[in-house]
Amino acid sequence: MTSLPSPLVRSLEKMTRVEYKNADTEDRVNLLSDVIHNLDDGQQLLAKLDVQLTDSDVAETTKADIQLGYSYRPVNSRWTVFNRLDLRHSESLSIGFDQTSQKIVNNLNANYIWSDDTQVAFQYGLKYVVDNFDSDEYRGFTDLYGMEVRHDLSNKWDVGFQGSMYNSYNADVSDYSYGVSVGYSMARNVWVSLG
Repeated sequence: MTSLPSPLVRSLEKMTRVEYKNADTEDRVNLLSDVIHNLDDGQQLLAKLDVQLTDSDVAETTKADIQLGYSYRPVNSRWTVFNRLDLRHSESLSIGFDQTSQKIVNNLNANYIWSDDTQVAFQYGLKYVVDNFDSDEYRGFTDLYGMEVRHDLSNKWDVGFQGSMYNSYNADVSDYSYGVSVGYSMARNVWVSLG
């Protein structure tokens, strides 16, 4: 009797690549790996790892990026949601100067179909950064809120209103923007807006 593969194994897509370079002035190792997991009902998970190690005559550098993503887009749902989290680390050690940077970046986008001719989009993004230059350390946190409403006037024309708010908390700065735009569908999958 032959056993069928489990849904988990069948829905995974994996890719891994390792590279090594040895030269007179530089040695380098690269590791790239990602996994996509297709869940039920139009949901998907993504995990990605990218590591670069370099040893040269000038400096030793390390770069590491981790991406975690989630998408929600069922066929019969009014909601579409995308979220991506990035974790980044970079380090450079050289004679007389060391530099380290760490970042957390998250972007969330959601779209709601209010009716056949009206959609509402939401966005929230954040970034937290820690930079070290030798013994000096700098930190910063920023985020962005955004919303847009688009309404179809006809098969070709639509109108939209958007607004956003940007905050830089360490600098105690906030900025706002809003406006109206008009869109025109020139051809299938081609859309131009002005606003």
